[in-house]
Amino acid sequence: MQHTTTFNPRSMPYRSSQSSSSPPPPPPPPPLPQHLQLKTLPILSSSEKETYNLWLSSLTPSEKSTEKESIEKSLHSLQTRLSLLTLESSTFRGQLKSLTRDYGFPFLVYWWSLWGLTGIICYGSISFFSLDVPSLLKNIDTLINIDVSGRIDPDLGEVAVAVAVNELLEPVRLPFVVVTTKKLVDSLGYGPKYN
Repeated sequence: MQHTTTFNPRSMPYRSSQSSSSPPPPPPPPPLPQHLQLKTLPILSSSEKETYNLWLSSLTPSEKSTEKESIEKSLHSLQTRLSLLTLESSTFRGQLKSLTRDYGFPFLVYWWSLWGLTGIICYGSISFFSLDVPSLLKNIDTLINIDVSGRIDPDLGEVAVAVAVNELLEPVRLPFVVVTTKKLVDSLGYGPKYN
């Protein structure tokens, strides 16, 4: 004997119009610890600026220094939070931006020093290995259909080729500088005050 079943839509469990595959909403994030919560600073009105200026003028130099350090520490904390919020700290561009902000002048001195050093090495290599720059420039002339080799002094041609090769090294040099700046500058004692 065969047993037959019939379809009864009323025996099906009720489903809402939303898809059953959508997950339930995530639970709210836990509250931020008190010491990490952002203390907002209101925008100063013109009268508040005047009051603040009067207060600043009444401070001693050591008190002004303490106030400045407090503001710099808060500013560094805000900049760090902003870079984490915007995910800027996870990109190469964001790391470069934070390096220039936090390390400023020492970063630029290090970067330009390496640029100059690699430029000197490129020029020295061209001179040492007696690279035939005029023939190299003639080959480049045939590729780009411009007569450069006839207008350039051979010594200036060596400098031009050294600068061009040095610039071609930038995709290697810049990441190296970004990776090593913090360690080098911090070890020399020129790093930012607040990390």
